[in-house]
Amino acid sequence: MNIQDTFFTNFSKVPVNGKITYIFNPVPCQLGKMKKTAQKKITNIPKNPLSKLRKDIEKYKILYIHTSLIFLFINICLIISILVISNHIPPQVPLYYGLPRGESQLGSSLSLILPISLSSIFVAINSIISYFTVSSFLKKVLIIGSYFTVILSIITVIQIISLLIFF
Repeated sequence: MNIQDTFFTNFSKVPVNGKITYIFNPVPCQLGKMKKTAQKKITNIPKNPLSKLRKDIEKYKILYIHTSLIFLFINICLIISILVISNHIPPQVPLYYGLPRGESQLGSSLSLILPISLSSIFVAINSIISYFTVSSFLKKVLIIGSYFTVILSIITVIQIISLLIFF
């Protein structure tokens, strides 16, 4: 039975004032099916649909925990790679660009670990602070700020290493 057959079996033609109008005739078997499906849908709805969402939010209070752990893992890998290649780069590297030109800008080759370790500490502190804050906006600002810090420190260290290797 197609849709048109169903449509026309549910309606009957009745002449009213010389015009033909259609009157809806509900079919008992179809209404019975509709009631059963409606009852199934109603029984599947939980009593409080927000309870599961609240439990998930309470369970994961730190936003973006997986990306924070990924950034910390990348920082640890970069620190290990700096320790491995420290024998192949010069003993002094230009790291402190804010100081006047000369030897005051130079640091030891192991001082390249400093920006990465500081950004890792920054991520850890911001994650702890975001765990205890109530405002979701403040949590997002702290986490996104720490991501920018990590990205900028990684870019800085990679640029310094590429400068030393290629020149």
